[in-house]
Amino acid sequence: MEGQTPVSNLSRISRKDFSGFYLLVALAGVVLASLANFLRPMSPVFKGQGLEILIPFLFLSLALIIWIRYVPNFDWDRKTKIFLLLVIGYWVCSFSLDSIQGDAVNYTTFILPIVIGMVYLKPLDTRTMFATVDGFALLIIIISIVGQIAVGSGWVTPRTEFPHRLFLLTEFGFDWRWEGVFGNVNYSGPVGAFLLVYGLGRGKWLGWIFAVSGLVFLLASESRGALAAAFIGCVIVLISKSSWGNFRISVPVRLSIGSLLILIPLLGSAISDPTGNGRVTVWRDFISVWPQAPVFGVSEKQISVYLRQGDLSFFSTHGHNIFVQSIVTQGIIGIVLLIALFGIGLFIAIQGVRKHLVVGLAVFVTMLVCNIDEDLFSGNYLSIQYLPIILVVLLTSTQHSISVLPRSLESGADGN
Repeated sequence: MEGQTPVSNLSRISRKDFSGFYLLVALAGVVLASLANFLRPMSPVFKGQGLEILIPFLFLSLALIIWIRYVPNFDWDRKTKIFLLLVIGYWVCSFSLDSIQGDAVNYTTFILPIVIGMVYLKPLDTRTMFATVDGFALLIIIISIVGQIAVGSGWVTPRTEFPHRLFLLTEFGFDWRWEGVFGNVNYSGPVGAFLLVYGLGRGKWLGWIFAVSGLVFLLASESRGALAAAFIGCVIVLISKSSWGNFRISVPVRLSIGSLLILIPLLGSAISDPTGNGRVTVWRDFISVWPQAPVFGVSEKQISVYLRQGDLSFFSTHGHNIFVQSIVTQGIIGIVLLIALFGIGLFIAIQGVRKHLVVGLAVFVTMLVCNIDEDLFSGNYLSIQYLPIILVVLLTSTQHSISVLPRSLESGADGN
């Protein structure tokens, strides 16, 4: 079959390469912390700290032990190093502003610079990065299943804050929009978008598990922004293929079809609802307080004051857009760092297409669109919603031989 290597070969890591999984071990702590917070929220177990705090540090300790033994065989290129430094720089900005302004932070904030520093110093090859992203996605599915079992058994009572709008899965027991273990429908939806797009781009049986799971997440959450983002990501995966069935399609034709598939629904949505489901109104309202502190941003405490005084509407508790949220709460400094982070990340993801890794660009664009619809991270923590952006940039930056990649991960670019 044209010399392709099966996907299963990606997981054939020798025993001496096991230390390369330090990143997956660290991420396991982040993912399991979400489950712990869902099952036992705010329940101290050791010196006033809950499992959602202790678990990430336990897994980070294990990751550090593994990391010490790991010896990389290449170095990141300059662009990737700049991206990782921007991730740390954005953390410094966010943490410093929160600390100075007196906004709440917890100890897990320090996990981000430690993990990113570990990755900066000891890069991971493509084979290990694919296994890491696969493991991350599988863990998300596993904790979601465990969470549903806990709900079904009566151990946990789920929030019923958001009633159905689309009634897509009511026949399967989803009586309210599904938040899962993620805390909000606007968080569970983007997680589903990541799983769906990554699964389609990855292909093979494991990819289909991710894709189907992601589709269920999307339909159950009924997050329209995440659905739109996933659609765009799926179109990118589709147009990356040089042949559709028995038909070979040239690059210009594929780009034209993809552009039409994306632009027509977006224009139709903009015409039918210019407010973007009320998002535009909230953005305009929230950003109106930015001139009060344009350089360093408005604190969360001050935003609460504006809400009580009626200077902000009820729905403007936050920006509902990562760029609006950043410029208001982190000022010019924060928004410049954030734009630089997304900008160089997108540049790296686009370059990944030349290395036949379209899945990286598809996931990156998907998560970018999700963040335009909802501010999914602040830069303070390694969250499940933040990690896909970081992981796919690292994935497209790794050194590899095309021969180790499954056909489903190749862009299909053939010079046509």
